[in-house]
Amino acid sequence: MKRNLLICLLGLLFGCGTLLSQSGRSINVGVGGGLTRGVNESIDGERSLGSEFGVMVLFHNGILPGLSPELSFQVASNKTADLGGFSQYQTNYITPDLRLRFYPLPSSAWMPYISAGVGLMIYDNKSFDPLNMSVDATLNSASLAIPIGAGVTYFIKDDNNQPTNWMFDLSIQSHLTSTDDLNPIHDGVNDAYWDARLSVMYRVYTFEKDTDGDGLSDIDEISYGSDVNNPDSDGDGLLDGEEVHNYKTNPVKADTDDGGVNDGIEVRLGANPLDPDDDILSIGAGQKIALRAIEFNTGDSTLTKQSERILGFALKAFQAVNDITFEISGHTDDVGARDMNMSLSSGRANAVKAWLVTHGIAESRMTTRGAGPDEPLVPNSNPENRQRNRRVQFMRTK
Repeated sequence: MKRNLLICLLGLLFGCGTLLSQSGRSINVGVGGGLTRGVNESIDGERSLGSEFGVMVLFHNGILPGLSPELSFQVASNKTADLGGFSQYQTNYITPDLRLRFYPLPSSAWMPYISAGVGLMIYDNKSFDPLNMSVDATLNSASLAIPIGAGVTYFIKDDNNQPTNWMFDLSIQSHLTSTDDLNPIHDGVNDAYWDARLSVMYRVYTFEKDTDGDGLSDIDEISYGSDVNNPDSDGDGLLDGEEVHNYKTNPVKADTDDGGVNDGIEVRLGANPLDPDDDILSIGAGQKIALRAIEFNTGDSTLTKQSERILGFALKAFQAVNDITFEISGHTDDVGARDMNMSLSSGRANAVKAWLVTHGIAESRMTTRGAGPDEPLVPNSNPENRQRNRRVQFMRTK
């Protein structure tokens, strides 16, 4: 039984270690407070909850992946509800210690851990009955302290579901000691106390580990879902680090703005990879792009002011490259008679062409076509899909 348990434990550590090796190292500082309860000669029903305040410095993954040393300094107090009777007491503590946390799971928002350490407990008994205390008790001294416990760290995320530098930490610890004097009534068993602490921590420095050299640390790659061994996870021609830090694009989505052209092509040609309306500047011969934001008054072919703004990007494309030509096609959803939709789509394509002609583009550079409901982008199964299918599409023909 013990052998099987050991094999399972080693397997867990080995499997998790592979993932944890992708996590970065960071220094985090924090403050916290909580409740304590003594474990000593006092009558169990008379013990009350004490208070605790602490500061800590955590070197996340500082020794090995998943092994994080923590320097902790805490002030605590334990007592019984009443004082003066047999085994009733009040003792204050100052406890500096060095702990080692082990995170057995790969990086995520919630990361549980176990911990153990060694430190010094400086104690001071403030209320005692000289008639009850043991004759060899020491009221003010120091003892070896051994904190053992478990906890969980929660990494706070922003509105885009990406981790910030802030985190919460909840831990429960048992502080074993080498003394029986925390309560000066001796029973031959060393005293101890429990504490539960909630802390707020901040990541002040990150030691970047960047396996694939793409400018994005491994721990950030895990949070974004990109590949730590592939510098261009989505194959759009931009390094993952460039996408996150320079262009604010998604490193696992080749076309962040869903405009029809990959982020890398847009950046190379000077378009905005976060704006789907300017993707027309980036398409090559034979490629199509749907300008879904072009709107018309209901049931006719009159362009709205919003549509004229979007068409400004098409105008810019014509003006930037003098020899390009386009086919302009109008598309509708499946609502209404097909003949009506065919006529409406043709009229809208011609309205777009006429607008471009009035703004100086030669009519010979454009052809028009009405496709009606025959070429949907997505099934006409709900209002959102029908909105996507009501579009004007440009196809570059030269």
